Amino acid sequence: MKLVFLSGITWDSCIGGRTVQLAKTAALLSHEVHFVTIPGLRHWKAGIKKCHNVTIHTLLPKSDKFPRTVGAYLKRKINLQDACLVVSNPLWAPVVSNLTAKKIIYDQLDYFAVHAPNGKHLEKLRMKEEFLMRSADVITTVSRRLQSYSTYPEKTILLPNGVPESFLTQPIGFPAQTVIGFHGALYEWIDYDLLHQISDTFPDCTLRLAGTVRNPDHLQALKKKSNVEIMPAFAFERLPEIVRDFTIGIVPFKNDEVSLCADPLKSYEYLALGKSVVSTVHSAADGETSRVVSKDKFCAEIAALLNSLPSPETCRKSAEQHTWEERCRMLLQIAGS
Repeated sequence: MKLVFLSGITWDSCIGGRTVQLAKTAALLSHEVHFVTIPGLRHWKAGIKKCHNVTIHTLLPKSDKFPRTVGAYLKRKINLQDACLVVSNPLWAPVVSNLTAKKIIYDQLDYFAVHAPNGKHLEKLRMKEEFLMRSADVITTVSRRLQSYSTYPEKTILLPNGVPESFLTQPIGFPAQTVIGFHGALYEWIDYDLLHQISDTFPDCTLRLAGTVRNPDHLQALKKKSNVEIMPAFAFERLPEIVRDFTIGIVPFKNDEVSLCADPLKSYEYLALGKSVVSTVHSAADGETSRVVSKDKFCAEIAALLNSLPSPETCRKSAEQHTWEERCRMLLQIAGS
């Protein structure tokens, strides 16, 4: 089978996102896989390369003509007639409107407003997403909440996030001090007030935050706290090393639509690396080792968990059925049906 992923992130993103993981796994299962990064405004080096048996297409910076030029490029470089397009960002809509493929899957990763953090162009984004949902043969969503919002329920399928299978065999760390850890994007969906509450409630614990930062101003006050550590962004390959030094992992998202529709990758990653989770949003791995609570009960749940930690083996057991290998097989079945 030929799969062409039209992605919203670069191949080497430190997020190690869903689209990259599904592409890698499909290639590992001996399928022909192309990964195309959406044109941005930065002047990176355009071209084609191979990595993990995936053909990666880096396109020229975005211009007014990008729907037509990118469409022509894809038709020229990839025979789309026998390909399944997996589209994961509404901004691809103008390109998709010029393409014909064997099958189109809109892989809905987030509530559409996540692509407009400043609140601009929301209506345009909504219209682009509506076009993709209407044009797609199948819509896959990461969460039940997103699935419930679909205006095309008859062709919408739940396909949650997952974790690399290799994480299940990584060494488990047992930190000497108590570390309440977070890894990932420190963006506008993070509840920074809740992070302050955690730091103040557990002064003898370390609150360690590791990842990319969109607005450094959000972290200025936290940096002044003696029990808060801010780590810079890191390559995805280093994630097991980072999480190994956590006692528990947290997902402190805001109570808004972007967060409530999410399926945080980190919930699965914490569990697979032997760490239990406290989160404000649901995942497919919810249970004794991954607890979902409201903001006002978050610190109490951390305290309860620290008082009686599930074993690392129990945490891993919770993640075993949520690997990218399992998710990719579901996607391949959808693509081939």
